[in-house]
Amino acid sequence: MPSTDFNLNVRLPERMNRRLEAELALRGERGLRLTKSDIVREALDLLLVNVAAEEPDAASQAG
Repeated sequence: MPSTDFNLNVRLPERMNRRLEAELALRGERGLRLTKSDIVREALDLLLVNVAAEEPDAASQAG
């Protein structure tokens, strides 16, 4: 499996890194070829989901 440690000037929190590694391992088991771009895309998706989950929603701010 390719390394998930890239110099993106962003380090994934440990729980997100474990989740990314699990997702990549699952894809590898399915025989899917992974490129560095695939890994970076998955990492960025995890970061975006995490940020979206932490942002307060507009409805709760209006109330």
